[in-house]
Amino acid sequence: MTMPPPEDAVHRIDDAFPTPARSRVELAREVVMVLPAILDLLRRLLTDPAVPRSRKILVGVALAYLVSPIDLIPDFIPVLGRFDDVVLAAFAVDRLFKSVPPEVRERYWIGSADTLELITGIAAWGAEMVPPLVRRLFGP
Repeated sequence: MTMPPPEDAVHRIDDAFPTPARSRVELAREVVMVLPAILDLLRRLLTDPAVPRSRKILVGVALAYLVSPIDLIPDFIPVLGRFDDVVLAAFAVDRLFKSVPPEVRERYWIGSADTLELITGIAAWGAEMVPPLVRRLFGP
């Protein structure tokens, strides 16, 4: 009868093999699964009195821009047409997240800590695409 490997050996073996890349369908499923949690987090933050009014207004302006038929880059242009929408949404979410302590976000988040960290990172990455003058105008 063989003995199972020590626990630390199992982790070393698992860590040595990268996880396979997910397909677009799998990624789309994951986004759809986490989207309600993101919207719930945003709703809770927007109704929290501790969040500055200026951040709530920024999110409102971003939402109005997203539903507006007028865009800086027309949507019919492949890839770039949606880029301005995504960047503006990420910028507004990033500024909203940065307006409250991490504990507040964590209290309102109903998903895993890893997912919240990923969402925060994506929002910050998108905000970096905004021109520096605009970022300075809306502060950290």
